[in-house]
Amino acid sequence: MGVVNYDSVDGEILGDSVSGDYLRDALGSVTGTCSPIDGTLRNTYRYGPNGSQILKTGTSIDPRFKWNGTSGCLHNSLKHSETYMRARHFGEAEGRWSAVDPLWPSQPAYEYCYSNPVTLSDPLGLAPCNAEITATLHAR
Repeated sequence: MGVVNYDSVDGEILGDSVSGDYLRDALGSVTGTCSPIDGTLRNTYRYGPNGSQILKTGTSIDPRFKWNGTSGCLHNSLKHSETYMRARHFGEAEGRWSAVDPLWPSQPAYEYCYSNPVTLSDPLGLAPCNAEITATLHAR
């Protein structure tokens, strides 16, 4: 595969040159991809609360960034640390980090977003925050 160019604004990934434009939810998870030319829907995605993909429709090339992907979270094939979130690895089945939080003991040692990934995100892998705080971080 050749070079993939990413479109981003204020650190948020909006699409890429291979998969197309990203449709996303409030958490920043890619819920679909569409053609940047005519807006045709290519793929859709659904995830479990801790990031495991539970449904995919479509046959087009998947984006590299999916669950919490517009924040830059990458999925890989490492068991118990399937997601790399810029600072640490996260285990989807366990619902926790594979390494101690650098802010521990003020933050829980391994827990992701106080076990509340539906309303909180952790775009830098350092401290959970809600969508409003995430938007403020990206605006800086």
